[in-house]
Amino acid sequence: MQNVYAFYLKAKQKTGKPSLFIWFDAKSDDRAQRDLANYIEDAELEPKDYFKAARTDYPVYDDLPPEGEFSDTWCDRYELGEDKLTWQKIVTPVVISEKPQEKPKAAAEYFAANLDKHTVIAAAWLYGSECLKLNEKQLKAAKALVMDDAQRYPQNVIFALSSLKQHEFIYPEMPIVVIAAMKAVWLPFGKVPELGKLCQFPTEYLDAKVEERADVITKWKTGGAKPAEQVAKAMTSAAAIPEIGDATLQTQTALSIAGKHPSQAKARDVTNANALVEARDPAWRAWYNTYRVIPGIQQVDADTRHAIISEGLKNLQLLTDNEGRLHFVKARLAGHPACPELADYTQPTSADDGVDADSVQQNGADVHQIASNDGEKEEVAIVDTTVVEFETERRAWIRGEVVAALSGNTGVMGKDDVAELMAAIGEDVSHTYVARLMAKEIEPCDPFQQLAADEIHHLTCDVLENWVDDKDPRVAFINERVEFYLAEALQTLEQANIASQHENVDMAQPDTSNEDEKTEVAQQHQSGELHSMGGGQFDVSTLFAESPLANVIVDEPVSTDFRENEDLTTENVREFLDPSTKSADLSGEVAELSGEAAAAQEELVTTAPAYFEPGRYHDIPNEVYHAANGISSTMAKDARISLMYYHGRHVIKSIQRERTDALTFGSLVHTLALEPEKMDSEFSVEPLIPEGAFTDTASMRAFIDKHNAALLKQADVDTLRAVIEKHNATLPVPYALGGNADEIGQFYMMLPPEFQSIPEDAKITATAMKACIKEYNATLPAPLKTTGGRDALLEQLATIDPEFVEKERAIPAPLPVSGSKEEMAARIKTILPTAIFADELISAWRNANDQRQPITQQQIQYAKAIQRALFTHPSAGPLLQHPQRAVEVSYFGIDEETGLDVRVRPDLEIEAGGLRTGFDLKTVTMGNVKQSALRARLHREIIERDYHLSAGMYCDVAAFDQFFWIFVNKDEHYHWIAIVEASADLLELGRLEYRKTLRDIKQAQDTGVWPEPITEEIVDDINDFDQRRMEALRVA
Repeated sequence: MQNVYAFYLKAKQKTGKPSLFIWFDAKSDDRAQRDLANYIEDAELEPKDYFKAARTDYPVYDDLPPEGEFSDTWCDRYELGEDKLTWQKIVTPVVISEKPQEKPKAAAEYFAANLDKHTVIAAAWLYGSECLKLNEKQLKAAKALVMDDAQRYPQNVIFALSSLKQHEFIYPEMPIVVIAAMKAVWLPFGKVPELGKLCQFPTEYLDAKVEERADVITKWKTGGAKPAEQVAKAMTSAAAIPEIGDATLQTQTALSIAGKHPSQAKARDVTNANALVEARDPAWRAWYNTYRVIPGIQQVDADTRHAIISEGLKNLQLLTDNEGRLHFVKARLAGHPACPELADYTQPTSADDGVDADSVQQNGADVHQIASNDGEKEEVAIVDTTVVEFETERRAWIRGEVVAALSGNTGVMGKDDVAELMAAIGEDVSHTYVARLMAKEIEPCDPFQQLAADEIHHLTCDVLENWVDDKDPRVAFINERVEFYLAEALQTLEQANIASQHENVDMAQPDTSNEDEKTEVAQQHQSGELHSMGGGQFDVSTLFAESPLANVIVDEPVSTDFRENEDLTTENVREFLDPSTKSADLSGEVAELSGEAAAAQEELVTTAPAYFEPGRYHDIPNEVYHAANGISSTMAKDARISLMYYHGRHVIKSIQRERTDALTFGSLVHTLALEPEKMDSEFSVEPLIPEGAFTDTASMRAFIDKHNAALLKQADVDTLRAVIEKHNATLPVPYALGGNADEIGQFYMMLPPEFQSIPEDAKITATAMKACIKEYNATLPAPLKTTGGRDALLEQLATIDPEFVEKERAIPAPLPVSGSKEEMAARIKTILPTAIFADELISAWRNANDQRQPITQQQIQYAKAIQRALFTHPSAGPLLQHPQRAVEVSYFGIDEETGLDVRVRPDLEIEAGGLRTGFDLKTVTMGNVKQSALRARLHREIIERDYHLSAGMYCDVAAFDQFFWIFVNKDEHYHWIAIVEASADLLELGRLEYRKTLRDIKQAQDTGVWPEPITEEIVDDINDFDQRRMEALRVA
């Protein structure tokens, strides 16, 4: 039974194409989908130009298009109804002057009772009593004022009124009354009043009776308020707020960091806050270290301290700007009774608040931009300003581009398209939520920051079209589309590069200054620009200066050949790095140092000292560090194997460590996690096989078959032979010379008269007649030969039809489809010189010899999966991307006991809050270890691999206060992270062991004796198990 199916193909706005409609009969839904795909292919439509085909009800109209044909005019006459299934005619509206116009849709209204305190106070400052009910424009202005740090007077008012916990029950009317009184005392356009006075005035004003409030305003106008000195003195009395201890300050600071008011905290909140303190949370350390240097901070009420932290957490820059954070706190405590020393503190500018003017301006612009988008108006009303999530500059940029795409003004999607796609996601989902979610998921998939704005717009459209609620498949789809866009960018840039090379062949000038100018221009890449280096590689060095990298998701299985349980990503990996793998700035298609880079490298080589004095050194190349003086922790570990091994490995250098895939992979993970900016200069990534490249004999054979099928068909041998035979049939037949005399005489009589040359008086004999016949036959045209091959037959035909033969010879002969891969490749190059062969591409990459370590696509995807796990981990990610981190810093020192030179190079170090902390990144393979046994296994890993020895050496030489290991599991799709702190006892054990090792090395150097692992004869005895087994056998 046949069913009728109708489909609607809505065109994307960016294509400029009309939407299409088609209907046809099919037996089933699956068959209908297959037929639809065939119709699309037959019509040569590009699926990417249209949204996913939507099935509709079959329309019953007289002007239906023919069955199985796409109509591009149907949508001009009909449109889908509200159910998105039924077709209805588009009715042209008729304007009737008598009919009243429809009332515009009521504007959105927002009630103050449903808004947060900061917004209500800002609205009361702007609109007075009208703040109880706001429209969309007013709400946007109030939100902008809350975020505008440049407006000091209203900002101080918001801070002061939001701290009045005892008057919260009269919200939202309270701010209206108090702000009107404040404006009566301190004019809005006058000098900004002190924050202390603004905090004191509301309490006194609200505590007074209604009929006495006018007197309070008069008293404050005439300066009748208590001086700051009197207030400070009163704070020391019994009625003052009791001074809290340092432990209480720590706990209350942690509660504020967690978003809990100290006076409203429950037991569980206090437990969680103490856990933050014990874990030395970075945000807690930053604010606590600032609070504890403020004189009188322990007498400041908890409401004020909590409000300061809540407001400060909105500005993420304050977490890392110690000076700006100190100014921020002092400015808000200026004039507070508990801090008399800050009474005359100068009100800082926005720059003093830890935010430069540009940042303030940018933040304000962002707020106005966010609030101006139609899709975000509802979100602005309900956004919780106390929820703070770290957002990098790159993620903020991506979010802005997603918002731009959702606005419907980018040319990729129209507003109707956005509305339709958003409706499919959910009715209550806002543009803001989608933008933040997509920015958070897109950023790790683009670690090299190669996506441009237009690609973000297209990616947004793709994700909305294929939206899934589950995160993992959605992120996998985003990663797939990002790789697709980058591959397109690669192909476009390579084509442009090849074209520019062809264009510049004849433009080469011997003038050196011109070449330098070209080099300088070539190096002026904009941020986010992808620069091809050839062979599938990119120069992304300009991208890393802006923000740290993130990793991408692996959606294809990769091999586990590299998961050997070794210390692959720490110092012993760098110890044996091939010096040829170090950085070199590459430009263009040739791996050649530019003039500046070459000069810098020569200067670096010449200025590297022969002996490094004790101290801290930045940016020392690997080859220089590993050839420098001093015993490293890796060398100390080798000495613990045996001094004989140490001697062969590091003294006479007879023991070499071969480079393995596991070692290369370890250095790759190390670079991606700690120094992603060196990824391009140290590793040569296997090029991606471009679409359309020949990968095997099957693809070559298919191309040749397609080429042969497109050729004009040559006339075959049978056809040529038939032409010749037809021609030969038109020729006169020569007379036979055989037969009797009568037959010969008949033939003779049939000869033309001029050939009947026997005289009349002569005797007519058979021989004479044959001679005449033979002479006649010799004058006849000879028939063409029909034997031989095609070329031989064409030669015969050339005598009678040279034009036909010339056309036949001009038709190219089909290429043979047999032979080896090399033979078929040679044939393809004769007709397609620009053909790309996967084998040649990979071979060129392997034989490039560009001094970098080659890694396969499989390895890079595997390593990026680990990188993503590290960067997205809530604890490891901020550490690896900490703004104050230092990577690959070299320390040189002298061991006091032995006098030996020592050197260390920790993976990562962070100095914050007066503490120096070192980190080492370790990869492990513990995929099958039970959760309950992991802690013990990690401890055994630390002890067996002498990680504690390295930690003790790092802390002594580099003067670290703390030391942590960041363990990452390498098992495929199971990359868990564990951060382990080295305890004081473990560090002490490591110190004792490495110092003993140094003493052994010193003794061996002095005596010249490098002992073997076993220096005396030993007796092998049975263990307890063998003992019990022996006793059992005796009894038996």
